[in-house]
Amino acid sequence: MQRNPEKVVPPNVLLQQARRRLTSPLRPGRCMSRSEFVTAVNARLHANGILDADIDADYVVKLESGKHRWPRDERRRSAIRAVLGVHLDAELGFHRTRRSRLDDEADASNGMTFSGQSGDVWAVAIEPSLWSLDASIRLLDSLTTASVTHGHAGLYPIAVEQIGRLDHARRSSRLPRVDLATADTRWSEFISWIRDNDGLGDAAEWLSRAHARAVEAQNTHLRAYVLMRQSQRAADDGDAPGATRLARDALQGEPLPPKIHALCLTRLAEALALSGDDDSLALGATAGRQAGSPSDDPANALARHCDHRYITAANARCRYLLGDHRSAATILEEVLSEESPSTPLDAGIWLAYLADAYRLHDPERAADTGTEALAIARQCTSARVVRALLPLAITLRPYRGVEPVDRFLSAHREALIGRLTG
Repeated sequence: MQRNPEKVVPPNVLLQQARRRLTSPLRPGRCMSRSEFVTAVNARLHANGILDADIDADYVVKLESGKHRWPRDERRRSAIRAVLGVHLDAELGFHRTRRSRLDDEADASNGMTFSGQSGDVWAVAIEPSLWSLDASIRLLDSLTTASVTHGHAGLYPIAVEQIGRLDHARRSSRLPRVDLATADTRWSEFISWIRDNDGLGDAAEWLSRAHARAVEAQNTHLRAYVLMRQSQRAADDGDAPGATRLARDALQGEPLPPKIHALCLTRLAEALALSGDDDSLALGATAGRQAGSPSDDPANALARHCDHRYITAANARCRYLLGDHRSAATILEEVLSEESPSTPLDAGIWLAYLADAYRLHDPERAADTGTEALAIARQCTSARVVRALLPLAITLRPYRGVEPVDRFLSAHREALIGRLTG
């Protein structure tokens, strides 16, 4: 008998879609059937010398229908991931539902499950019965921190699930709308960051949603942060007027926490530099002082990545945009040589900027630096780094036949047409 006969078990759509993306080996033009999937998974198990973990079609039906949410045997999960071409259990909608006493005790304090398995970066879930706004925000904070070292791959379905729960809570009117809008702002902005790094086209829509929710929540700090991100995207697209307008809008209103203020000033400086305005350098210096200001404002946690090195690299970019390529290169070399490790994504972006600064006076060095940036882009699966290198790839084409240049152009072309850009 079912423990809760009224509970509707949702199907595992992610797993279904992953299987259907595969082509049938026997029926041209058709997707892989469940029986063909079973054959492929079992073949993978046998190739690895595993003969006691076979699956059958009935087992796949239970997985896809959602009756089984967590294949307990890691060997099976590994084979399923390999056949479907993914790296993380979360990408297939797998999360643990059977729990030990220790799990239950942990959930009593935080409502979350984190299970690091062989071959996984993470598998994360909040038990539905324990979901709350506080638990959702704690999960977001944990994922944000973990993504610094592990990258963003596999986070999208987790984040979208949280948006769905927020939407459900909004419809049921169980929680204060201001609190829901605040949480929605943060998750929507986080998804936009994921999609920017996936190279997919809906990042702007998620940021627009984040802005609307921040306005609804009447949260000026969140609104400024989202506008700052929109300004950054406009600058990346070469839209200097749009980037300037959005950055100025972010700086309007009540005083901002120092780090968020510094980020908004940095975006305005970059936008002005893009349009050739020397005032950007003075703004960059002000941003550096703001970033270093002591503050216990909890809103600063949104901008914890904004430190002296981040601001210095942004100022170097401004110098490059204003035509001072050699000074920009010197500053970026110093930033990248610091002993304390930077996040992979930041390092990849800074290397892309450094390669651009080299290109006019040392094309071979520019190509080598660009290749190094691409290696980091692969490590953190960031299409944003690949896009940042596009101007370099275009300007280096006349140097074809030079070995470092050919190596970079080949690697960049593969990245553009590969999974990094969706």
